[in-house]
Amino acid sequence: MSLQAVDVAVALTAAHQQHVRGTWRPADVHRELDVPWSSLDRSLRRLEVADIVRDGWINRIALSELLPVLRYLFPLVVDREQVVRGLPTSFAARAFEGRVRYTAPLVWAAEDGTIDGNAVEPLHPSVVAASRRNPELGDVFTLVDALRGGRAREIGIATERLTALVDLPAPYARA
Repeated sequence: MSLQAVDVAVALTAAHQQHVRGTWRPADVHRELDVPWSSLDRSLRRLEVADIVRDGWINRIALSELLPVLRYLFPLVVDREQVVRGLPTSFAARAFEGRVRYTAPLVWAAEDGTIDGNAVEPLHPSVVAASRRNPELGDVFTLVDALRGGRAREIGIATERLTALVDLPAPYARA
């Protein structure tokens, strides 16, 4: 049983909720991500097998060990030929607060987007709507995009921010 992109989205959402509220529930993850219950159930089973979910808690150490390899498991594919309206992600997102200069921002394609940029596929389709509903959770997913396709400086900034947003052991291994 191998992990899928939805599993990473579920684990990060649960970890964020656990950090903010002290606990998490599958119903809250379902509400945030709006994934079908059957997908969520299968995802939670895979996360238990991978020891990322243990006894109803997120194993932060196991999750932190997964993040540096996301760039190899689910690489960020940038379509430099296509400029679309969308929501900023990776180094163009608000989580970076202007700490990185860029010529063209990376965006998740969305009609109601705020900027024009090069299109990228999100980790999972559900993260775009989840980011709209919960901007702090959106920061988590945009930082993960930086881990999936960023350069060393971007990865360093994303690592620092993710450590705070989902309460990961600091510092976890760099990609």
